[in-house]
Amino acid sequence: MLTDEDLKQFWETDEGKRIQQQLRQLQPQIDRMLDAVRHSETLGDLGWAFPLDMQPRDYVRIAEESTSYEKADAAFLNYYTHNNGQAYKRLMDVIINDSGLQECKEFLEEVRQSYNDGRYRVCVAALLPVLDHIAQKTWDAPLSIKGKAHKLLERKIGVLPDSFTDHFWKSMKAFLDRVFDGVGKSKPLTLNRHWILHGRGISDGTQVDSLRLLQAIRTLARLIAIGKLKPSSGSGVTQSADYRKTMGPDLLGPRPR
Repeated sequence: MLTDEDLKQFWETDEGKRIQQQLRQLQPQIDRMLDAVRHSETLGDLGWAFPLDMQPRDYVRIAEESTSYEKADAAFLNYYTHNNGQAYKRLMDVIINDSGLQECKEFLEEVRQSYNDGRYRVCVAALLPVLDHIAQKTWDAPLSIKGKAHKLLERKIGVLPDSFTDHFWKSMKAFLDRVFDGVGKSKPLTLNRHWILHGRGISDGTQVDSLRLLQAIRTLARLIAIGKLKPSSGSGVTQSADYRKTMGPDLLGPRPR
């Protein structure tokens, strides 16, 4: 087992100095990534749950571009439709094959067909109840604000303060707070479950709304699955092995102008 003295001597070698130099070169990119992760709650407020399957380079770019509802929607739409929709196809495949969503498999196949046919209103009306289905299976309650499931979800926040998982749950909560917010007589400015599913108004969902719901379904399902694993003893936003292993000298690309 290495001692502190062993490490101190290693850092004084040529190899140790070379590694330190590389780490200093990476630090600005690491800082950008951590800033973007800490921005995830704001992204939830803008209508997008944290995309757990997205490469850090793509997420950082989108987070830095997302300074308003319109810009966030445009950034995610571009990501999911670029290169003939490869990112959307991956997202749809992983949701349909999720072991925790097998009861919905045939249903989700029909949603995929509707999306591919451009029937986005159908997709939105169909996907909103899937969020409730996930909560019902996990917490035996729907996702109504101030309800049992919502309170249990809130308790996920702060378990590992400033960890990646903590920020992921904050993003999920911010997203759900907006989608499940109460409604009055006027149509909400953003996607709202109650307005559509309680018959207050006809679904006018768009391609963007379909994608935001698919992403939220994937995020919620995966966060719940992660929560069933043995928790890490580490804390802090830098503890995620999934993100650390993807670090490289050209990880994030240039900042948006």
